[in-house]
Amino acid sequence: MKRTATIIVGYYGENFGDLLMLKSIISSLMGSQGPILIFSYGDTQALAKFVDNYFPGSGVRILGPGLFSFARACLGASQALWGGGTCFMDEGGTGGVKYLTIARLMGVRVRYLGIGVDSCSSFKTRLSLWIATRIADDILVRDEGSAETVRRIGSGRSAVVRTVPDLAMGVSHPSVDARNGALLCLRDISSYYDLETARSINQKLCDLLVETCKRQGVGSARVLVADAALDAEVSRYAVDYLADNGIQVRVIEGWKLNESIDAIAGSEFVISTRLHVGVVAQLSSTPYVLFNYSAKNLKFCQAVGQPGRCLDLPLESEWLIDMSVPDGRLSEVLQIDCEKVLASLKESA
Repeated sequence: MKRTATIIVGYYGENFGDLLMLKSIISSLMGSQGPILIFSYGDTQALAKFVDNYFPGSGVRILGPGLFSFARACLGASQALWGGGTCFMDEGGTGGVKYLTIARLMGVRVRYLGIGVDSCSSFKTRLSLWIATRIADDILVRDEGSAETVRRIGSGRSAVVRTVPDLAMGVSHPSVDARNGALLCLRDISSYYDLETARSINQKLCDLLVETCKRQGVGSARVLVADAALDAEVSRYAVDYLADNGIQVRVIEGWKLNESIDAIAGSEFVISTRLHVGVVAQLSSTPYVLFNYSAKNLKFCQAVGQPGRCLDLPLESEWLIDMSVPDGRLSEVLQIDCEKVLASLKESA
């Protein structure tokens, strides 16, 4: 059997950022000789809705759950890719090493693309990352801090480790003639802070939007639910809070990528806890701030030369939005680099 398939592995379901990166990967592989298969740790029903919506009739197929289904797909695969995101972290990220080890043992090339490494102190997380450095041909990470962690845990073994731009930079972003309203995207951060602190942070982000709307004469806002499974409650809180403060609110579902991207690009300013909302804002020249609940948000802002757009604790500090257009010179370079990385996937298929 000739091996031509590409298996894409990740936490794909309804998450805006994960689907944005998945779309970049699939789009880059379209036209390759082999089929494109997706193995997801997430909600496969939601994923099927996404595939049917954005790649109808393309032959992109979602694999069934379990080791047997994955192993059978490996028989005809040339490469297995983990596609973006923070996949190694103490909060529950093991980088799919159980499945990708099977792929490697069956002679399939294993690659990690545009990933991030967050907290990495637990034995399980460190072991998972150590295994990844043994089974992968290359590990492409989105920031130098993640690269240093991979090299340290891997003790210099085998896998080629280098930094690449976030894969979301491979998705085309619209230019807009007119902007209206604000956009807010909150994340459930209760696994990062105690409950009281998490609530205080979200309230302060809502207050920042209300205050900035009043200052800028903006009367409406969109609340983007980037992950319906995780952020539904905090998004409802934001909708109610903004409405109580006289802001007209519309809800955007994050899995609807085109609508979400248009909403971000068409806003007068954006406040987000979710990284990839900030990525789209940067690429579409939309003023934005990111709350730094995780180091990845600050790392991104630094990478594009916008460290001042990252908000951080303490809560007593003054939070403001820089309403100037983000400088896009560095992000344009990163976009070109991202396109090169994505183009290499078809060559490997």
